[in-house]
Amino acid sequence: MTSERRAGSTATLVEQSPPRTPTVKSSRPGARADLGASFQLAWCRQHAAFLTVLLAGLALRIVALVAFRPALVVEESDAHLSILDGVTPGTAHPVGYALFELTPLSWFTDALTPVVVAQHLLGLATGIVVYLLLARWGVWRWFAALATLPVLLDPRELASEHLVLPDTFFGFLLAVAVLALCWQARPGLVAALTGGILLGVAATVRPMGVPLIMGAVAMVLLTGATWRSRFVAASVVMIGLGLSVGPYVAWYHQEQGEDAFAQLQTGDDPGVETWQFSSYLPPGASPVGDLYSDHGGEQLEVTQPAADALAKYQGFAHLPGRLLLVGPLVGVLAGLGLGRAGSSGMRSVCLLTALVPAGILLAGSGAADLNGRDQLPALVLWPAAAALGLTALLRGRRASAASQPQIDDVDRAALGAFRDRYAEPALAPVVVVIAAYNEATGLPRVLSSMPSTVCGLAADVVVVDDGSTDGTADAAKASNRVYVVSCPVNRGQGAAMRLGYRVARDHGAQYIITTDADAQYDTADFPTVLTPLLEGAADFVTGSRRLGRQHTIDRFRRAGVYVFAWIVSALTGERLTDTSFGLRAMRAQVTATVTLNQAQYQSAELLIGAHSHGYRILEVPGTMHMRAAGSTKKGGNLIYGLRYARVVLGTWWREGCPAPARERAPAMSRSLDSVGSPLSSGR
Repeated sequence: MTSERRAGSTATLVEQSPPRTPTVKSSRPGARADLGASFQLAWCRQHAAFLTVLLAGLALRIVALVAFRPALVVEESDAHLSILDGVTPGTAHPVGYALFELTPLSWFTDALTPVVVAQHLLGLATGIVVYLLLARWGVWRWFAALATLPVLLDPRELASEHLVLPDTFFGFLLAVAVLALCWQARPGLVAALTGGILLGVAATVRPMGVPLIMGAVAMVLLTGATWRSRFVAASVVMIGLGLSVGPYVAWYHQEQGEDAFAQLQTGDDPGVETWQFSSYLPPGASPVGDLYSDHGGEQLEVTQPAADALAKYQGFAHLPGRLLLVGPLVGVLAGLGLGRAGSSGMRSVCLLTALVPAGILLAGSGAADLNGRDQLPALVLWPAAAALGLTALLRGRRASAASQPQIDDVDRAALGAFRDRYAEPALAPVVVVIAAYNEATGLPRVLSSMPSTVCGLAADVVVVDDGSTDGTADAAKASNRVYVVSCPVNRGQGAAMRLGYRVARDHGAQYIITTDADAQYDTADFPTVLTPLLEGAADFVTGSRRLGRQHTIDRFRRAGVYVFAWIVSALTGERLTDTSFGLRAMRAQVTATVTLNQAQYQSAELLIGAHSHGYRILEVPGTMHMRAAGSTKKGGNLIYGLRYARVVLGTWWREGCPAPARERAPAMSRSLDSVGSPLSSGR
């Protein structure tokens, strides 16, 4: 049998055109260019939410560059710029900012504009790093984009980038260090070394970065496969720290005669008004005008209406400090293993992103100051902690209902009767499964239209009589080509289909096609749904009346198709047009993997379950006719809609919203063996 699934697939394939024979990729430059353009367009669509936020952040930074030229400076800026005249470690401020950012820029110009341009670019880069971190850990793309709003759009971050101060550079180093340490669920030696070096450099930029080293060491001690690997990784972090901080500590001791980090900060921090654009508007004059003269000679110029627009923007667009506290709260709850988070494999990254900014706040201010400059690292990491924590809490594992037995006493009785009648038949490679309840009138017409082959493969038909009282089973048995499974009681279409799937795959079916007993679906569409499976283009193919044709005049049902397609698309992240079309084809193994608990409304459960388990899903045009005989068993429109919604939401929640993060997250692509890990569930 051909490949049955791609385990851990991060997306399903949805197309809106009929299946066609795959074409051979051309080596012509034009063909390669078309393929590249198609890939770029698909990538942009996948990350459209973040790209929108990123472009908005870029626009704000352009406005800032126009509004306040060449830069904003305060008294502390003088301390950093004066180091350029003679690089000597000072007692008030470390030299990392001057050494690693200001000095390289001074090789080209003394002007201040390049400094803030570089910092605005670092701010955008920090947002990209945060988004990449969240994407690596399986956070929904839209939620990851939402978590970057503070670092990309918050006016305090914007003002920080426009000030000649080290906070933006420090936040960037912090974000990259966390990304390096969390690139994989278990950081390797290269990641540990990189993280140690970056955190060491961050400590030379702002001294409250020193406590972060302990957080990095704690993380690698908690995530290694064995205690030996944990201690080795922790040692490598310390080596990285020594490589970056060691020379600075020795230099500082030689110049000042004391420990470089004996005091985390001396001197006064700039006040809250430093990060308010309104503080730099006329009539107030800059108290440090000499700095402009000494560095480029261009005095502060305020350009209207851009400056007023930024000041007004700051009045309503900043993230309240109390709301920011949601991040560490959610992150810590997930880190402690609450609910599904205990099995998520994400506890360490949740704790790291939640507690690192808290350590900075306490180390920098002596207390949690949510309005001072030490809040800036929190703008970077606490929204990320909220996104990671919520992902762990919702998508840490599947619900216990996903492990519910897929066979019951009714199934066993029906299977026993089936064996008594047919022994152990060898079914054809393609099996058409039909669930029927009181369909004695219309079923013979459906069975008479069943083809003996589909796409050149032999086809059999399995009819599951779901406790009918009108002779449906006898009507089915009248056809010599049909295998009939009779249930002693009526349970619903979902239970009947689940039983039919079992009979088909247990007796040799490689592919299963489903249709209804009421002649609503056209057998001429069988090749349309089966061909993509045979070509290896999909594992699960469903027809779509929206891509094809439908003859119903029920406007409520038509609207329901659109509504539920939108809901399922939003929940799964894949664009679907029809979630309840009964004509489908799938590899037989799909039905053995997906949990099928619903007694009646099984179409959405099967579709969402197939997506959750990483199967490739394809939509093709299909035709839906009016019911030829009988009546629907699913209730009136309102009841049907409410029950269908319950199944959609219940299946989404059961399967891990829509799948456990550890099955989709690239950071956890290497199997997380729980042996020896204190942060693993069940240990």
